[in-house]
Amino acid sequence: MQTEKKETVPFAEEARGIVLNDRLRDSSSKIIFDDSVLCAQFLKDYVDGLKDVEIQPEYIEDVSERYVPLIAQERYSDTVKRIKIPNKTALYFITLIEHKSEVDYNVGMQIFRYIYQIWEDYEKEMEANHKGISKGKGFQYPPVIPIVYYEGKERWTAPLEFKERISMHEMFGDMIPNFTYQLVRLNDYSNEELLDKGDAISLMMLLNKIRNHADVEQFMRLPIQRLEEIVSPMPEYLVNKIAQIFRVCLFAMNTPEAEVEEIVSRVEEKNMARLFEGMEVDIQADRQRRREEEQRIAEGRQELEEGRQELEEGRQELEEGRQRLEADRQLLREQQHQMQRMKDLLIQNYIQIACMEQRLRSQVSQDIQKMFGLSDVLATEKLDLYWKE
Repeated sequence: MQTEKKETVPFAEEARGIVLNDRLRDSSSKIIFDDSVLCAQFLKDYVDGLKDVEIQPEYIEDVSERYVPLIAQERYSDTVKRIKIPNKTALYFITLIEHKSEVDYNVGMQIFRYIYQIWEDYEKEMEANHKGISKGKGFQYPPVIPIVYYEGKERWTAPLEFKERISMHEMFGDMIPNFTYQLVRLNDYSNEELLDKGDAISLMMLLNKIRNHADVEQFMRLPIQRLEEIVSPMPEYLVNKIAQIFRVCLFAMNTPEAEVEEIVSRVEEKNMARLFEGMEVDIQADRQRRREEEQRIAEGRQELEEGRQELEEGRQELEEGRQRLEADRQLLREQQHQMQRMKDLLIQNYIQIACMEQRLRSQVSQDIQKMFGLSDVLATEKLDLYWKE
């Protein structure tokens, strides 16, 4: 069995450093996938198609450094494993770790780049040993198993099929390259389901769910005896990895360093019964803080609702004012219309009387221009309309 020197307190400084940068959640997950024993357990417990395949830790080789820097240097936590099963073709296992709450919709393209790079590398390796082998009928590329390990609590909404990222894929059907990656969503598994698996990988995944004191409370409700049954037979180096994950999680919750080291020491002693002893006060204080925060949020929502109501009342008043203004305008238009009709009637009467009196048309035109403020053109139009010889 693989052994490893027990981690000492200096790792606390490293863990604290990890927490203070943006690779926090990547780091705790990388602790899991960097280890061949844990990786073998993960493949057996969670990867479709491999649950009945006996994969020993010694079959697994980490080749991440060969591929990850070529694909995406910012994806610090991605891992690529080559698995050499006796009497079988080697297969590759890609793990993309997504710890953010936001869904990365381009993971399919990242996986595609890894698959292409792995196959190209494999072809070059085979060609170096047997020139021209890749052009033969019997040559085949190794299987590449893509996994997305997602720790976020939000629903994963990115498409699992690669072709969904390609426009017009429906039109071209099978001509579009396609594959489906397996999503392992941590929060799809309850604490009890993970505990029931009874192995180190599931316990570490359970620990990776701890994000706040509420998660600590959930963990404390698990049966201590079952936890001790899992931890007791573990080799020292795996217990140390559990301690590392605990450090990362506790520092992420801003737990004082002295308290972190006290809890970690209990992990290293496999003393699960006293694991979170002394944190109850912090949990109670955290509950109180959460209640106060919820109260502030509720008050903020109330103020927002009151503001919304005031705004709605203001809009209502504005609408009523607009309607009154429109009614006044309509009344004014009607009054203007009536005045115009009266004016036209007066002009008509004046012209008809002038016509009966046989006055000169030119003189009448001048008269109505002066009396009613008409232009020469409009006066002529009125005379044409009402002047009867």
